[in-house]
Formats: sequence, structure tokens, C-alpha cells
Amino acid sequence: MSGQEDGGKRPVSVVIVYAFDCTTSTPNWYKVDNIFWLVQEKLTRMMGSSLGYTYVMSTPNTYTSDMKLVESSEINGNGYKSSPSWKRSACGKFMTSGLYEAHRLINQHGNMNAIILFFSDGLINKGDFFDGAEDFLSSVPVYTFTLGGDAYNHGLRTIAANSPGGMFSPLPVPDKPSLSVTFSQLLDNILNDTMMPSEKNPSPTSGRWPLNVVIVSAFDCTTSTPAWNKVNREVYWLVQKKLTQFKNSCLGYTYVMSTPNTYTSEMKLVDRAETEASGYPRSSTWRREACTNNMAAGLVEAHRLIKDHGHLNGMILLFSDGSINKGSFFDGVEGFISKVPVHTFTLGGDAYNQALLTISINSPGGTFHTLPVPEKPSLSVPFSRLVDSILSGAGKRPLDVVIVYAFDSTTSTPDWKTVNNIFWLVQDKLIRTVDSCLGYTYVMSTPNTCTSDMKIVDSTDTELQGYKRSPAWTQTTCSKNMASGLSDAHKLISYREHWNGVIFLFSDGLINKGDYFDGAGDFVSRVPIHTFTLGGDANNHVLRAMAKNSPGGMFHPIQFPDKPNLPSPFSQLVDNILEGNMRYT
Repeated sequence: MSGQEDGGKRPVSVVIVYAFDCTTSTPNWYKVDNIFWLVQEKLTRMMGSSLGYTYVMSTPNTYTSDMKLVESSEINGNGYKSSPSWKRSACGKFMTSGLYEAHRLINQHGNMNAIILFFSDGLINKGDFFDGAEDFLSSVPVYTFTLGGDAYNHGLRTIAANSPGGMFSPLPVPDKPSLSVTFSQLLDNILNDTMMPSEKNPSPTSGRWPLNVVIVSAFDCTTSTPAWNKVNREVYWLVQKKLTQFKNSCLGYTYVMSTPNTYTSEMKLVDRAETEASGYPRSSTWRREACTNNMAAGLVEAHRLIKDHGHLNGMILLFSDGSINKGSFFDGVEGFISKVPVHTFTLGGDAYNQALLTISINSPGGTFHTLPVPEKPSLSVPFSRLVDSILSGAGKRPLDVVIVYAFDSTTSTPDWKTVNNIFWLVQDKLIRTVDSCLGYTYVMSTPNTCTSDMKIVDSTDTELQGYKRSPAWTQTTCSKNMASGLSDAHKLISYREHWNGVIFLFSDGLINKGDYFDGAGDFVSRVPIHTFTLGGDANNHVLRAMAKNSPGGMFHPIQFPDKPNLPSPFSQLVDNILEGNMRYT
């Protein structure tokens, strides 16, 4: 649907997953059915929204699913009319099938402004409902609930944490959720959270979500050195004070002592009554354990602390003393991929600057801050402001963009030159977003090769000066040309593992020799794909399919000029696409 209706509320696709054996109609089955009708009623206020469900019956190993546009005429009393997409299929891995099926339903309806509501009965179930679920990375928020018991709470936390913005709610769902004001309000908050930032109602915390922060002291803390005192007495309490502005936020720490090779860690809700003067009372989660690879243990431990607190809206602040340390503080860090931003700092020397840069690059939106932290960071206006900007997400996070030339690039055609103009237009816009990457991939049918490159945007690269290849530049043979292009674009984006990316795909709109679009209509993307035609409309149906099979992508049928950087409409369109793919912490 185009535009926004009903007071500015955008359509939303919701899938309800029954994460328990539905062979018999248990009380839990009826409870989730009540939830279905409660959600249905709420979605009638968001015109164009869809509602779906999926459930598993262990006898005879089938899952049932359906999804369709919400009809206000359908109510609990009248019953539910199945749509043509209703199906019952055999399944093996039950719960993994459930999550995949929920995603398939959402993709099929082409609206990635979507959420999954996931309900466990909380009991030990026969079968494999949760096999593989902890490894499933969702493209949309997954909100997980227990209907009673807590046997699978750890799995429910992980499923929610592995989704963008999901959350586990540990409070049991009441028997009559439609009559429960609290649960009904919770659903309102979840559904409203799928709105764009400009459409959200103000939250009780003035729009600031809870934030989990872990401070890592990446140096030997056996003795109370100046570096230890700086992090422990100054940085910690500065961050603590700032986090009091983020209701329900948590603050934790982890540090290593090389004698006798132990790391200490803890994390708890920020308590504004605690100050440096009053002292720090330990929580029940405090622990001290043996470790071997000191710094690798520190990063793993920081992630454990964040995950244990139920959401991945978190970050790590990692401090090195900048001196050559005995031990293995940085062993393994170059291969460690973080799920949250890691901001790295040096307290003085620069012996480990390369490692600090690598750690930050391997995180979604992290940065290495090269200026040494001052002796009194709480009194340093620049450092205090830096912490403010990091915590509030005031700056735009890095965005990875890949431009795909979806036509034969054996010769420099006018279409080739047009896309090159677009490359420099996007390059110019990405300079405003620090640490963003820009890449490209194109195919030459003679001799069937795929060329690609991607690197951090460099403001010294201009159309006039030319493009400097990075060490990642490759030219490889390919068979399925366009399928190779999409797969290669994903490979380029996946290098940094944060999937805050977008693909621009340009077709010349002509019937091409070769197999440029073979398999492209079935390719499911993890990032938005915006597709364009440079002239003809021979491949418009495939361009629509590729955009639809991506979260938030769109096919733009309007043709654009040869010099896209001159007319404002296309330049503005690129602005809108890039802005629409920014995520804020």
C-alpha cells in the first residue's frame, strides 16, 4: 500500500507462533487464541496490516500456518476464515520450522515492518521445538513470552536477543489477556514500536530505551595502577551517572588479573543512589573465574553479561592502558565478531592501537578513539560529550552499500557510465556517515567474470581523482551471472557482520544474453534491495520480486537521468533510501 493511513500508522505484519505441541487443544492453546483475537482487534486500527500464525502438531509432525490482511468483520464470535495461502506441511525440526515459517509468511506479504509474537507454554516438551532456535538470526523483532512455566526461559531470551529490537517478557501471560489491561498495554507498546521513529508515541523515558553497557579493562589489573584508577574511579562513575537518564539500564564490568590468571565481572541495574562516595555493593551475579586467553575471555564475558540481561541494545567500552603487557590480553581479538558496538580507547600509550582498531571494526558501529582518555574524564568536556554521543546514538551508525550493475558490463555502455555517476553520488552522501563502506559488483559475459570491491568510504577518492582499489578487490569466474551478483553483494556486506546495509541494483531494462536473472527471483536478502531500470522494462517483474524478497526494499520504476547528481529528485530519493536504513541505538 502507498502512503500512510489511520492517523499516520503504517501497516504492520504480525505472526503469532505457538511454540508448543498443539496436537490437543490445551488451556495454553486457548490462551494464545485469545491473544490472536486481541492482536486482530488492535491491528484493525492500522489499515492494510496483516496477521498470521503458525503452530506445530507432533502427531503426525505437521505445522499449520496462514496469513492474510486483517478484516474488521472477523471477530472471535464469527470465527476465522482461512485464506488461499493456508497450508499444512510436514516438518522435522519443529521450532526451527516455526521461525522459518513465520519469516516466510512475512516475506510473502512484502512488508518488513513486521514483528513475531512467540509463545512457549514454559513446560518441558517432547520433540525438538527449540532445536536450532538459539542460532536463528531474525530479520524482524521477535517478542517472546512464557504462558506459565520457565523451562525454556534461556532459549526465549536468546531468540529475542538474536532479533533487531526483540525482547523476552518473563511475566506469565494471564488466562484472559484480552481482559488484562497490563498485557493489552504491552501489546500496544510492541505494535507502536514497529512505527518509524517520527510516528512513535513518547515513551516514559523520553524516547530513550534501556541500554546495557559493559566496561572492559583490557590490561593487567593485579595491582591498582594509574590506568586501573582512571577506569575504576573516573570512567565507571561517569558512565553510571549518564546511564541514570536511561531507565532500567544496566552497567557491568570485567577485568583480568594475570596473577593468578582470573577475570572478575558483574552487571546489574543502575541505581542512582549509588555513588563513588557511598561505594559499590556487589550483586548476586558477581563472580571471579580462572581464564587462559585473558582479553578474548574479556570480550566473551562482556557479551555474556549483555545477553544475560535480556536484550542486545547494548555496547562495550574497552580500555587499554596502551603499554606492552605480559600475558595474552589481545589473543584472538582479530577473529572476534561482536554483536554490539565496541568502542575502544587508549589510556596513554599506543602499543595496541592496531588491535583496538580491529576490535571496533569487527563490531556494528564501534569506533576506535585515538585520543588518550584524560586523567579526570568526568571534568573533561570533550570526553564527556563523546560519551554522551556514544550512549545516545546521536551520530548515524555506519552503513554498508553495494551497487550491483545487473547488465553485461563487457563494454563501457551509456548505462555503465550512468551507474558510475550514481556510484560517486552515493560516495558523496556516505562521507557524512563515519566508517561507512561502499562497494560494487558487476559481471562481464566475456569471459564470464564477476568483479567486486568494497572499502571504507574515503573522502580523498573523487570522480576526478579516480578510485583506488582496496586489497579486497577480486575478479572471479562465474556462471549464474545475476545470482552471482546478489550473492557477491551479500558477501561484501557480511564482512562486517552487522547487516546495517543496503543494495542498489540497476538493470538496463533490456533482454540480455546470458543468465543474469536466473534464480534472482528466489533470492531472499537479509538487507533491503532497491531495484531500478535504466531504460526498458523487460525485467521489471524480476526487479519487483528481488525488492519484495528483501526487508524494506522497493522497486523504483521511474527512470532517472544520465547525470543523477544534477537533478534533485533522484538525489533526494537516494537520501531517503540511505536515511531509511539507518538504525539508532
